[in-house]
Amino acid sequence: MEERNILWGEVVGGLLIVGCSIALVISLWDTLERIPYFPFLIFAGITSALFGAGLYTLHHWKLESTSRGLLVIATLLVPLTFLVMAGLTKEDIGWLEVVIDLVSLSLFLALLRPTARAGTARSVAAAAGGPGCLGQPVARPLACETAAA
Repeated sequence: MEERNILWGEVVGGLLIVGCSIALVISLWDTLERIPYFPFLIFAGITSALFGAGLYTLHHWKLESTSRGLLVIATLLVPLTFLVMAGLTKEDIGWLEVVIDLVSLSLFLALLRPTARAGTARSVAAAAGGPGCLGQPVARPLACETAAA
């Protein structure tokens, strides 16, 4: 198969994954919202699995273009995952919510670091939205305090 055809297959597959994830959020939000942090855990698990698959195929199978495609797809899902977490905002934020936010932030930063080393640094910066995406867990408590006032 030609390199160009593989690239188009990865682009279409990536758009399907990201698009279906957005559709899942829109269609099942009310049902999933009843269980605390379930939507975030689902998206964090899917995103982490894509990061793991991309890093595994890069280091063990030496499939550079496929690995980079998976890593870019996973990086595109990071802002969506944090958006899901920000959508779970409640009126009162306790220490448990702050700990969950910090753990999730450190998890995704730990996953983005080897992705940047894999040669996708520009796509990581562009897709993750830089500090805007990673600042969502920090801004969530501030938004709740402002809304309560």
